[in-house]
Amino acid sequence: GENPLGLARYEQHTIEAVVDRLVVEDDDRQRLTESIETALNVGQGLVVVSAGQAEGAWVDRVYSEKHACAAHPQCAIEELEPRLFSFNSPFGACPDCSGLGSVVEFDEQAALPDDEKSLQKGAIAPWARAGPIKVHFARKLRRFCRRFGVSYTEPVRTFPGPIRRILLHGTTARDEDRFGATWPGVLPELRRWWEKTESDFVKEWLSQFMTDAPCPTCLGDRLRIEALAVFLPLKAPLPEGVARQRARHGLDDDPRLANIADFARLTIAQARQVVQSLALSEEQRAIAAPIVREVGNRLGFLESVGLEYLALGRRTGSLSGGEAQRIRLGTQVGS
Repeated sequence: GENPLGLARYEQHTIEAVVDRLVVEDDDRQRLTESIETALNVGQGLVVVSAGQAEGAWVDRVYSEKHACAAHPQCAIEELEPRLFSFNSPFGACPDCSGLGSVVEFDEQAALPDDEKSLQKGAIAPWARAGPIKVHFARKLRRFCRRFGVSYTEPVRTFPGPIRRILLHGTTARDEDRFGATWPGVLPELRRWWEKTESDFVKEWLSQFMTDAPCPTCLGDRLRIEALAVFLPLKAPLPEGVARQRARHGLDDDPRLANIADFARLTIAQARQVVQSLALSEEQRAIAAPIVREVGNRLGFLESVGLEYLALGRRTGSLSGGEAQRIRLGTQVGS
């Protein structure tokens, strides 16, 4: 019939086609290559290799040519390109901080600088400006006090911890169930005000209550997770603590693997040692030799001018005049 296997029409099925069976010998390279190519063509980029074990069992290994997890093909990345590893490129930069590694957020301490004041006396500094703004937000704060049972005229320090958190950050679903009321939060309201206003004066005035905070997506590493998930194997482990920082992204914390963010955390002296300890195959060494040699030379120039203690990820603005001068010297010598 048309459906001899009895496959359900509206369900997903795994159908495997056996392409070849062979015992691998030294002279089977051509046959093995052709079989893999055929299997990839039939399997639309996926191939399963079943290898027999000494005890008679078989082990399946799934491979993909689509830069995807073979077991979870919905998780895929584009072909690796240099721009993926640059935070100056939109293809590599973290989408939430545009490669800056930090985001500008309203600061809790700046918004509530003096908890000895009451809400009536202007404890919320951005809302205490005289004029229509103060009247508008005073009305909202009185409504907050009625809903959550706190005094509009008593110092904010007298508020219970949960109420103070709600005042600044807003209610959660659990808070709404507990208090039977909602509140957007001072800090989220300030963010909305900042985003909606078209007044340069208001933006400039609100900026005094803002501060830089690490980007919650890239955690300061400035790159997309796709770039951070690319590793190079090492013969020697990374310095203590570097791999643990990588684990914050949910990535492998094996100290004998290194990604580009790990490399940026190293000092110049450490980075030079890591470059020398890359665990590459003979073919990979031949391909990477010019790049590895150039990177090693540039690190050596910086080390020779006494900058071996500097981290590669150090921001330019934090360098002293002497350090910046020696970096320029090292760059000129290297070029």
